Amino acid sequence: MTEAASRRVATATDEGRRTVIALATCGIPRTEIAKVMGIPAGRLVRLYQDELDLSKTKANATIADCLYQQAIKGNITAQIFWLKCQAKWRETAPLDAPLAAGVKQILIKVVDGAGGA
Repeated sequence: MTEAASRRVATATDEGRRTVIALATCGIPRTEIAKVMGIPAGRLVRLYQDELDLSKTKANATIADCLYQQAIKGNITAQIFWLKCQAKWRETAPLDAPLAAGVKQILIKVVDGAGGA
Protein backbone atom coordinates (compact mmCIF):
# COMPACT_ATOMS: atom_id res chain seq x y z
CA MET A 1 0.00 0.00 0.00
CA THR A 2 1.32 3.44 -0.83
CA GLU A 3 1.80 6.03 1.89
CA ALA A 4 -0.91 8.20 0.33
CA ALA A 5 -3.40 5.33 0.28
CA SER A 6 -2.58 4.49 3.87
CA ARG A 7 -3.24 8.09 4.95
CA ARG A 8 -6.68 8.08 3.30
CA VAL A 9 -8.09 5.76 5.98
CA ALA A 10 -7.89 8.20 8.88
CA THR A 11 -11.28 7.61 10.48
CA ALA A 12 -13.41 4.58 11.22
CA THR A 13 -16.37 4.01 8.92
CA ASP A 14 -19.56 2.01 9.38
CA GLU A 15 -18.50 -0.31 6.56
CA GLY A 16 -15.09 -0.71 8.17
CA ARG A 17 -16.73 -1.52 11.51
CA ARG A 18 -18.90 -4.19 9.90
CA THR A 19 -15.87 -5.74 8.18
CA VAL A 20 -13.74 -5.71 11.34
CA ILE A 21 -16.56 -7.20 13.41
CA ALA A 22 -17.21 -9.95 10.86
CA LEU A 23 -13.54 -10.93 10.67
CA ALA A 24 -12.74 -10.58 14.38
CA THR A 25 -15.83 -12.60 15.31
CA CYS A 26 -14.46 -15.51 13.26
CA GLY A 27 -11.11 -15.29 15.05
CA ILE A 28 -9.09 -13.77 12.22
CA PRO A 29 -5.85 -12.30 13.65
CA ARG A 30 -5.53 -8.51 13.77
CA THR A 31 -2.60 -8.51 11.36
CA GLU A 32 -4.74 -10.30 8.77
CA ILE A 33 -7.70 -7.97 9.38
CA ALA A 34 -5.38 -5.02 8.82
CA LYS A 35 -4.31 -6.50 5.47
CA VAL A 36 -7.94 -6.93 4.40
CA MET A 37 -8.68 -3.36 5.48
CA GLY A 38 -5.58 -2.10 3.68
CA ILE A 39 -4.17 -0.28 6.70
CA PRO A 40 -1.28 -0.86 9.10
CA ALA A 41 -2.09 -3.01 12.16
CA GLY A 42 -1.43 -0.09 14.52
CA ARG A 43 -3.97 2.08 12.72
CA LEU A 44 -6.49 -0.77 12.73
CA VAL A 45 -6.23 -0.94 16.52
CA ARG A 46 -6.51 2.84 16.90
CA LEU A 47 -9.56 3.06 14.66
CA TYR A 48 -11.40 -0.11 15.63
CA GLN A 49 -10.29 -0.95 19.18
CA ASP A 50 -13.82 -1.49 20.53
CA GLU A 51 -14.84 -3.71 17.63
CA LEU A 52 -11.68 -5.80 18.01
CA ASP A 53 -12.09 -6.14 21.78
CA LEU A 54 -15.80 -6.97 21.84
CA SER A 55 -16.25 -9.19 18.77
CA LYS A 56 -14.69 -12.31 20.30
CA THR A 57 -16.62 -11.85 23.55
CA LYS A 58 -19.90 -11.48 21.67
CA ALA A 59 -19.13 -14.55 19.55
CA ASN A 60 -18.29 -16.60 22.66
CA ALA A 61 -21.53 -15.47 24.30
CA THR A 62 -23.53 -16.51 21.24
CA ILE A 63 -21.92 -19.95 21.14
CA ALA A 64 -22.34 -20.36 24.90
CA ASP A 65 -26.02 -19.54 24.54
CA CYS A 66 -26.40 -22.14 21.76
CA LEU A 67 -24.65 -24.74 23.93
CA TYR A 68 -26.86 -23.83 26.89
CA GLN A 69 -30.02 -24.10 24.77
CA GLN A 70 -28.92 -27.54 23.53
CA ALA A 71 -28.28 -28.65 27.12
CA ILE A 72 -31.72 -27.39 28.21
CA LYS A 73 -33.33 -29.32 25.33
CA GLY A 74 -31.80 -32.56 26.63
CA ASN A 75 -28.60 -32.91 24.60
CA ILE A 76 -26.59 -35.10 26.98
CA THR A 77 -23.24 -34.23 25.39
CA ALA A 78 -23.97 -30.51 25.77
CA GLN A 79 -25.06 -31.06 29.37
CA ILE A 80 -21.87 -32.93 30.26
CA PHE A 81 -19.67 -30.37 28.51
CA TRP A 82 -21.45 -27.49 30.24
CA LEU A 83 -21.13 -29.11 33.66
CA LYS A 84 -17.45 -29.89 33.14
CA CYS A 85 -16.74 -26.30 32.14
CA GLN A 86 -19.13 -24.40 34.39
CA ALA A 87 -19.67 -26.65 37.42
CA LYS A 88 -16.13 -28.05 37.62
CA TRP A 89 -17.24 -31.62 36.97
CA ARG A 90 -14.37 -33.92 36.06
CA GLU A 91 -13.73 -37.44 34.92
CA THR A 92 -13.12 -40.00 37.66
CA ALA A 93 -10.81 -42.98 37.57
CA PRO A 94 -12.24 -46.05 35.82
CA LEU A 95 -13.52 -48.83 38.07
CA ASP A 96 -10.66 -51.12 37.12
CA ALA A 97 -7.99 -48.54 37.94
CA PRO A 98 -5.50 -49.50 40.65
CA LEU A 99 -6.59 -48.37 44.11
CA ALA A 100 -4.58 -45.83 46.05
CA ALA A 101 -2.57 -47.09 49.01
CA GLY A 102 -4.78 -47.74 52.01
CA VAL A 103 -8.04 -47.74 50.05
CA LYS A 104 -10.14 -50.88 50.29
CA GLN A 105 -12.38 -52.11 47.50
CA ILE A 106 -16.08 -52.45 48.32
CA LEU A 107 -18.44 -54.61 46.27
CA ILE A 108 -22.08 -53.49 46.21
CA LYS A 109 -24.78 -55.89 45.04
CA VAL A 110 -27.93 -54.29 43.65
CA VAL A 111 -31.14 -56.30 43.96
CA ASP A 112 -34.31 -55.16 42.22
CA GLY A 113 -37.67 -55.08 44.05
CA ALA A 114 -39.04 -58.04 42.05
CA GLY A 115 -36.85 -60.47 43.91
CA GLY A 116 -34.35 -60.94 41.08
CA ALA A 117 -30.63 -60.53 41.57
